[in-house]
Amino acid sequence: RPEVALADVLRPAPAGLRVAPATVDLAVAPADLQRRLRGVGLWQTVLRPKLQAAADLDLLLLDCPPSLGELTMLALVAADEVAIVTSCELTAFDAMQDLIACIDLARSPGLNPALRSLGILPTMYDARSLHCRQVLELLRRHYPDAVPQTVIRRTIKLADAYARNLPITEYDRQGEVTEAFRRLAREVLYVAQPA
Repeated sequence: RPEVALADVLRPAPAGLRVAPATVDLAVAPADLQRRLRGVGLWQTVLRPKLQAAADLDLLLLDCPPSLGELTMLALVAADEVAIVTSCELTAFDAMQDLIACIDLARSPGLNPALRSLGILPTMYDARSLHCRQVLELLRRHYPDAVPQTVIRRTIKLADAYARNLPITEYDRQGEVTEAFRRLAREVLYVAQPA
């Protein structure tokens, strides 16, 4: 809704975070957005000013739905940077090509030509799986400058943390996957990754 500010919907969460929780209303949001903004022109740009007004936040992450519809385009046009998070599966690799095309579209003049990439971040990696190893190799071969050295391995700890509604950094503070996330954050936040 145009009249709602981000500060109005932020809620406290563990580890000093604040979240703007989604509701089931997002299921019909794309059609509703198009109806409300029909004729406005460049409706994809309406989210950006709301996010820029949130000056008291150190970092603002937009977690997009696993689809390439209007909500994802709104986020891409509003963002300063984008990270492509993908599981180490061939179906995810194929779907990622469509996401990269959406990112290129979001970089169009009049939308968000300054959108920068943090790279392609492989997750759900299992070194015992030949399939995972082959997909990681494929990612690194096709996008050599975009894939960081650190990959996030598949572990039950992430599912356990999710089930307890805790960030992994709280659930397993010194665990291997927590350390991997810290390494990955340092790697992508301090070295620009093309994509």
